This record gives sequence, C-alpha cells and structure tokens, in this order.
Amino acid sequence: MNYFREYRVVPGVYADFAWPDQKLAVEVHGSAHDAAFFLARGMAEREARRSVVYEEAGWMVRVVTERDLGPDREHTRERLRETLARPEQAALW
Repeated sequence: MNYFREYRVVPGVYADFAWPDQKLAVEVHGSAHDAAFFLARGMAEREARRSVVYEEAGWMVRVVTERDLGPDREHTRERLRETLARPEQAALW
C-alpha cells in the first residue's frame, strides 16, 4: 500500500508516515524523544497532545522507536502490514 511522508493530518500536525485511506499514521520517535534537553522542554506533553489531535481527527497513530527499527524491524513491518490489512486488530499493536 502506498504511504505518504510528512502528511498533513490537520493544520499544524504532520505524520511521519501516513496511509490516509486507512487513517493510519506512524510516528518515528528517535533518541531525541528520550533526551533530557527535550524532555525538560515538554516534549512528552506535546507528543501526548498530538496523540489526542490524531484521535479527535479520527486517525489511529502508532509510534515506532529506534528499537522497533533495529534488528527486530521485520516484526515491526509485519505488525504494520497486519494493521493495514485488518484495522480492527490495530488495538493489539
């Protein structure tokens, strides 16, 4: 299935990866999301608010981390395929 990079979900909110027909967004959280500098400046709270914005717009958002994209990335890829094929199972992610 085709996806879009930096897709505008709502004004001011862009998904790292998006499948608009399925209303699925994937956000990639790298090491900056755990860095003390960013955490002290409210990154965790901003990300939580973003999740609410996705939900209010009727989108499902999934977060992947560096670990998900490391040696076990095939498992992450398979979870994404399952979510796209069977959205009713997405809650299991």
